Amino acid sequence: MAIHHLFLALIPALGWGMMPILSKIMGGKSEEQLIGTTIAALLFGLIFSLSQQVTYQTVSFIICFLSGAFWAVGQYFQFRALEKAEVSKAMPISVGTQLAFVTLVSGIFLLEWTSIFVAIMSIIALSVILVGILLVTKTSNNNGKIAKQVIVFLCISSAFLMLYVTITSYFDIHGPQVFLPQSIGMFVGGMVISMKRIRQLKVNAIARNIITGCSWVIANTTLFVVSASLGVGITYSFSQMSLLVATYGSIILLREKKTVLEKRSVYLGTLVYVIGVIGMSLLK
Repeated sequence: MAIHHLFLALIPALGWGMMPILSKIMGGKSEEQLIGTTIAALLFGLIFSLSQQVTYQTVSFIICFLSGAFWAVGQYFQFRALEKAEVSKAMPISVGTQLAFVTLVSGIFLLEWTSIFVAIMSIIALSVILVGILLVTKTSNNNGKIAKQVIVFLCISSAFLMLYVTITSYFDIHGPQVFLPQSIGMFVGGMVISMKRIRQLKVNAIARNIITGCSWVIANTTLFVVSASLGVGITYSFSQMSLLVATYGSIILLREKKTVLEKRSVYLGTLVYVIGVIGMSLLK
């Protein structure tokens, strides 16, 4: 992996790691956070498309639109989970399930596992990553355990976010032609999801969460640029360093409290997690 790819792969980690923190800071209902985020994505898609004079084919446009719609469902359920749980507890589960889904799908269906050796080593690296996540989320008392409903929300979220990130690669669609139709799918999906509560939503809360959306735009744009060179499985795994940004950022910025034992577990989990992610990236 080239050094410049390494640094580019870290940008999605920063953007996605800050996104749940920003959504907490900006506040609002899940629907307000979702619409605010999709507005930022749509504005970027329009500006980028007009400035680059991108041309589109019908089939690729529809596929990218569906990618955006899948994202809207996945992100909505992640926001719902974050309403009921702390960032440092919910995001590791979200990241872990996303990694498992994306790694398996990209390896089996996108044929990124080029040999049995690569497949075995990928599964080992994924297992190390998941052990790191379990350590990061370890609690020292029963009161700190995450609710079952939150886990269900996060699993649904991860399934749809996996579809969002893999469907364009399955149809070999990359680069500039992705952004506009994907952002339209996100916005339409967000509006459909929010339709029942549309009259209850506040404009100022939606406007604040455009900032949340800017964090997503930075992460998503870089992800799709780098994945064309490194592959979805590797790029997506590496970008999930966002777990560390979200965990440490929530402790520092949101002042989420950890006991001494929990802090030690977070530090150990961080080390194990980084080893797993680096191991996954070296398989490229």
